[in-house]
Amino acid sequence: MAGKSRQRRGKYAYEDRLRKRKQTAVADAAGEQIAPQVPRTSAPRPVTAPSVATASTKATAFAAKHLHVGGELRRIGLIAGIIVAVLVVLAFALP
Repeated sequence: MAGKSRQRRGKYAYEDRLRKRKQTAVADAAGEQIAPQVPRTSAPRPVTAPSVATASTKATAFAAKHLHVGGELRRIGLIAGIIVAVLVVLAFALP
């Protein structure tokens, strides 16, 4: 269980950076220092529908994390096509 904190830090590092940037931008605009927010564990958050800005932020975060997926899918498709072509050639070439 010792590695759990490191997994969370790596898993949500991008969101944490975005949150810190927003906090510093608000602090710079207001001209004051904002202390980092500590998550409350005693009271649960009320369930609300996500706003449009939250949904687009999540989509941007998801896209930033998975930039390599398009290239990998293209490579998988190319390899699958080559395998199918080889099988078709072998089906005609072998009696």
